[in-house]
Amino acid sequence: MAELLLFHHALGLTEGCLAFAEEVRSAGNVVHAPDLYEGRLFEEIDDGVKHAESLGFETIIERGLRAADALPEGIVYGGFSLGALPAQVLAQTRPGARGALLLYGAEPAAEFGSPWPGEVALQVHVMDSDPWADLDRVKELIDEAHPAASCSSTQVNAICGPTEAIATSTRRRRR
Repeated sequence: MAELLLFHHALGLTEGCLAFAEEVRSAGNVVHAPDLYEGRLFEEIDDGVKHAESLGFETIIERGLRAADALPEGIVYGGFSLGALPAQVLAQTRPGARGALLLYGAEPAAEFGSPWPGEVALQVHVMDSDPWADLDRVKELIDEAHPAASCSSTQVNAICGPTEAIATSTRRRRR
């Protein structure tokens, strides 16, 4: 099985994020879910994004990098929306990364100063109507990663549907 370092979205480390981590654990995987917000939770995405902006996205990424320090190489990095930032940085730059699971967001590889490593598997899942996910930027990453992939494990899913489905299912779980 796999070991996964999973980062939360802008609402914080909600019960929904923890439930997802537990579901992955129940399949026999090891999952680490650090709290990048140090206990802060938000009911509204806009409030969570404002908090992330007040901290600075570099701080969010740095907290993610520190969370990986105590973990072995050879793991998978995952993140929901905002959490895709540290997950992608680690997958691109940390030696031995096995893969990236980027949910509801991704950036072009150049944003993090290096090309996508061909040996690192990549899955990106986004909603086509999500106002927070820039599909052109996601496509740029996929276009960069796919030719580089020596592992033949680059996959993208653009899911058609209302963006509310993401927030509703997460909020339903956290209450």
